[in-house]
Amino acid sequence: MDSFEFVLETDWAKRHAGYMLFAYRDGERRLVDLGSKRWETVSSSYLGELGAMVWACKRTKPYRGDLPLRIRTDSDSL
Repeated sequence: MDSFEFVLETDWAKRHAGYMLFAYRDGERRLVDLGSKRWETVSSSYLGELGAMVWACKRTKPYRGDLPLRIRTDSDSL
């Protein structure tokens, strides 16, 4: 039986957000999409990380549809 999942890795630092969307199938990882964005408004680290996650989820929806998504970030509070 095939195991398949999407993993979204996000990061935010000093007004810049980025993400990489990976598809894992039977232990093999493939890059599906990536993106970056510069934010005009400066916010706290927590809100910046959260904003990056929401933005990345919206951007990758066409690739993953309604399949479950695992999100990885370097923010301990999220």
